[in-house]
Amino acid sequence: MNPLTDEEWEAYKLQFKKFYVDSAEDAMRRQLVAERKAFIDEHNRRYEAGLETFTYGLNSYTDVTEEEKRRRWYRPMVE
Repeated sequence: MNPLTDEEWEAYKLQFKKFYVDSAEDAMRRQLVAERKAFIDEHNRRYEAGLETFTYGLNSYTDVTEEEKRRRWYRPMVE
């Protein structure tokens, strides 16, 4: 796994205009991005080998936790 370098982390935050309240949150978000970048890199290697039909990339939601996604975007169905 290729770690997320300091330069990549700073570039991610600059590109997507990310600001975190403190160093603990910054570290937590960086870990999320690093884990997802590792997944993306592996997936894209499979794409290059002809094993996948699409590529992934980092985006402004890469640093969002699964819990935050559930709270923000998933709504219960009303019957």
